[in-house]
Amino acid sequence: MTGEPGRYDLSLLSPADAAVAVRSFPRRFRELLERARRDGDERAAALVRDRALETATALGAAARRLGGPAGAGSVDVGPGDDLDGLAAEAEHLAAAVDRVRDWDEGDALQVLRDAVQAGSGKVRDAERAVLDDG
Repeated sequence: MTGEPGRYDLSLLSPADAAVAVRSFPRRFRELLERARRDGDERAAALVRDRALETATALGAAARRLGGPAGAGSVDVGPGDDLDGLAAEAEHLAAAVDRVRDWDEGDALQVLRDAVQAGSGKVRDAERAVLDDG
């Protein structure tokens, strides 16, 4: 963690590790959504879906900035969705990671780390809502 509450120090996060983290977000949100539904907590389920949509938006924006595939940033997570949109954006960003040739040029690495930071924060918000009962 950094000195800022809720933020991790990602200064040593490699592009490969970032891609693994990004690909984990859909699974983590799905598990939280399933738990909220199993517990009958519609408020928590709605929050999980909202945070998943916010994560999908952040990942899509990062994928576009990194020259991701066509369609990156255009996927939505609807209210009844099982988070396939988030999974698509995670894959778009992971594909963009594979396309970057020089991580020392420009701000590509910071864009990627910012996306991981955003997604991690949204997962933590969802975990608090589901696992801490509010």
